[in-house]
Amino acid sequence: MSAPTPHHTPDYYDALIRRYFAACNAASHEALVDCFTPDAVHYFPPGLPGVPWRSADTIARQWIWCVQTLGSQWTIERIIVSHDKPEAVIEWTHWKNKSGTALRGAEWYDFRDGRISEIRAYYASPADRSVAINELADFDYAGRGYHLASA
Repeated sequence: MSAPTPHHTPDYYDALIRRYFAACNAASHEALVDCFTPDAVHYFPPGLPGVPWRSADTIARQWIWCVQTLGSQWTIERIIVSHDKPEAVIEWTHWKNKSGTALRGAEWYDFRDGRISEIRAYYASPADRSVAINELADFDYAGRGYHLASA
Protein backbone atom coordinates (compact mmCIF):
# COMPACT_ATOMS: atom_id res chain seq x y z
CA MET A 1 0.00 0.00 0.00
CA SER A 2 1.16 3.50 -0.73
CA ALA A 3 1.38 6.43 1.65
CA PRO A 4 -1.75 8.57 1.98
CA THR A 5 -2.11 11.45 -0.45
CA PRO A 6 -1.93 14.94 1.09
CA HIS A 7 -5.70 15.21 1.54
CA HIS A 8 -5.93 11.67 2.91
CA THR A 9 -4.26 12.28 6.24
CA PRO A 10 -4.83 10.37 9.48
CA ASP A 11 -7.36 13.07 10.44
CA TYR A 12 -9.17 12.51 7.13
CA TYR A 13 -9.47 8.75 7.78
CA ASP A 14 -10.51 9.31 11.40
CA ALA A 15 -13.30 11.62 10.18
CA LEU A 16 -14.33 9.10 7.49
CA ILE A 17 -14.73 6.33 10.08
CA ARG A 18 -16.78 8.64 12.30
CA ARG A 19 -18.93 9.62 9.30
CA TYR A 20 -19.44 5.90 8.52
CA PHE A 21 -20.64 5.21 12.09
CA ALA A 22 -22.95 8.23 11.98
CA ALA A 23 -24.39 6.92 8.69
CA CYS A 24 -24.88 3.47 10.26
CA ASN A 25 -26.71 4.97 13.25
CA ALA A 26 -28.87 7.11 10.95
CA ALA A 27 -29.58 4.12 8.66
CA SER A 28 -28.78 6.37 5.68
CA HIS A 29 -28.21 4.33 2.53
CA GLU A 30 -26.76 7.26 0.59
CA ALA A 31 -24.39 8.31 3.37
CA LEU A 32 -23.26 4.71 3.95
CA VAL A 33 -22.55 4.02 0.28
CA ASP A 34 -20.60 7.29 0.07
CA CYS A 35 -18.13 5.98 2.69
CA PHE A 36 -17.10 2.94 0.62
CA THR A 37 -15.47 2.05 -2.65
CA PRO A 38 -18.12 0.34 -4.85
CA ASP A 39 -16.34 -3.02 -4.48
CA ALA A 40 -15.77 -2.81 -0.72
CA VAL A 41 -15.85 -5.99 1.39
CA HIS A 42 -16.81 -6.32 5.07
CA TYR A 43 -15.52 -9.54 6.68
CA PHE A 44 -16.87 -11.06 9.91
CA PRO A 45 -16.10 -14.06 12.11
CA PRO A 46 -17.93 -17.26 11.17
CA GLY A 47 -21.54 -17.73 12.16
CA LEU A 48 -23.25 -14.69 10.66
CA PRO A 49 -25.33 -15.67 7.60
CA GLY A 50 -24.36 -14.25 4.23
CA VAL A 51 -20.89 -13.03 5.12
CA PRO A 52 -18.72 -11.50 3.92
CA TRP A 53 -20.76 -8.57 2.68
CA ARG A 54 -19.54 -7.57 -0.78
CA SER A 55 -20.21 -4.12 -2.28
CA ALA A 56 -21.01 -0.74 -0.80
CA ASP A 57 -24.71 -1.28 -1.53
CA THR A 58 -24.80 -4.64 0.30
CA ILE A 59 -22.98 -3.24 3.33
CA ALA A 60 -25.40 -0.30 3.48
CA ARG A 61 -28.51 -2.50 3.15
CA GLN A 62 -27.30 -4.91 5.85
CA TRP A 63 -26.62 -2.16 8.41
CA ILE A 64 -29.98 -0.55 7.67
CA TRP A 65 -31.61 -3.94 8.30
CA CYS A 66 -29.80 -4.14 11.67
CA VAL A 67 -31.07 -0.69 12.71
CA GLN A 68 -34.62 -1.48 11.65
CA THR A 69 -34.74 -5.06 12.99
CA LEU A 70 -32.44 -5.08 16.02
CA GLY A 71 -32.56 -1.42 17.04
CA SER A 72 -28.83 -1.31 16.38
CA GLN A 73 -26.70 1.67 17.28
CA TRP A 74 -22.91 1.77 17.39
CA THR A 75 -20.38 3.68 19.44
CA ILE A 76 -16.71 4.11 18.64
CA GLU A 77 -14.50 3.48 21.65
CA ARG A 78 -11.02 3.98 20.16
CA ILE A 79 -9.52 4.82 16.75
CA ILE A 80 -5.89 4.47 15.72
CA VAL A 81 -4.97 5.60 12.19
CA SER A 82 -1.62 4.79 10.58
CA HIS A 83 0.57 7.82 9.94
CA ASP A 84 2.05 6.38 6.74
CA LYS A 85 -0.43 3.81 5.32
CA PRO A 86 -4.11 4.04 4.35
CA GLU A 87 -5.29 1.84 7.21
CA ALA A 88 -6.76 2.11 10.69
CA VAL A 89 -8.00 0.01 13.60
CA ILE A 90 -10.87 0.78 15.93
CA GLU A 91 -12.74 -0.65 18.90
CA TRP A 92 -16.53 -0.39 18.89
CA THR A 93 -19.67 -1.39 20.72
CA HIS A 94 -22.74 -2.62 18.81
CA TRP A 95 -25.81 -1.85 20.90
CA LYS A 96 -28.77 -4.10 20.04
CA ASN A 97 -31.40 -1.99 21.76
CA LYS A 98 -34.46 -4.13 21.01
CA SER A 99 -32.95 -7.07 22.91
CA GLY A 100 -31.09 -4.99 25.50
CA THR A 101 -27.78 -6.60 24.53
CA ALA A 102 -24.46 -5.40 23.13
CA LEU A 103 -21.41 -6.82 21.41
CA ARG A 104 -17.89 -5.38 21.66
CA GLY A 105 -15.22 -5.80 19.05
CA ALA A 106 -12.53 -4.34 16.85
CA GLU A 107 -12.11 -3.73 13.14
CA TRP A 108 -9.22 -3.28 10.76
CA TYR A 109 -9.86 -0.77 7.95
CA ASP A 110 -8.16 -0.50 4.57
CA PHE A 111 -8.76 2.60 2.44
CA ARG A 112 -8.49 3.23 -1.30
CA ASP A 113 -9.18 6.44 -3.20
CA GLY A 114 -10.22 8.17 0.02
CA ARG A 115 -12.92 5.63 0.91
CA ILE A 116 -13.21 2.41 2.90
CA SER A 117 -12.29 -0.56 0.72
CA GLU A 118 -12.22 -3.31 3.35
CA ILE A 119 -13.24 -3.91 6.95
CA ARG A 120 -12.24 -6.98 8.94
CA ALA A 121 -14.34 -7.33 12.10
CA TYR A 122 -13.22 -9.25 15.17
CA TYR A 123 -15.61 -9.82 18.06
CA ALA A 124 -14.48 -9.66 21.67
CA SER A 125 -16.00 -13.09 22.16
CA PRO A 126 -18.50 -15.36 20.46
CA ALA A 127 -21.96 -13.88 20.81
CA ASP A 128 -23.34 -15.39 24.00
CA ARG A 129 -27.12 -15.00 24.10
CA SER A 130 -27.20 -15.68 27.87
CA VAL A 131 -25.48 -12.38 28.76
CA ALA A 132 -26.69 -8.82 28.20
CA ILE A 133 -23.36 -7.46 26.90
CA ASN A 134 -20.77 -9.57 25.07
CA GLU A 135 -17.34 -8.24 25.94
CA LEU A 136 -13.85 -9.22 27.05
CA ALA A 137 -13.70 -11.03 30.37
CA ASP A 138 -12.41 -8.90 33.28
CA PHE A 139 -11.70 -5.85 31.08
CA ASP A 140 -12.41 -2.59 32.93
CA TYR A 141 -14.69 -0.95 30.34
CA ALA A 142 -15.96 1.68 32.81
CA GLY A 143 -12.51 2.47 34.14
CA ARG A 144 -11.19 3.01 30.63
CA GLY A 145 -14.03 5.34 29.69
CA TYR A 146 -16.08 3.06 27.43
CA HIS A 147 -19.78 3.68 26.94
CA LEU A 148 -21.85 1.60 29.36
CA ALA A 149 -25.21 2.30 27.67
CA SER A 150 -26.50 3.13 24.24
CA ALA A 151 -26.20 6.80 23.33
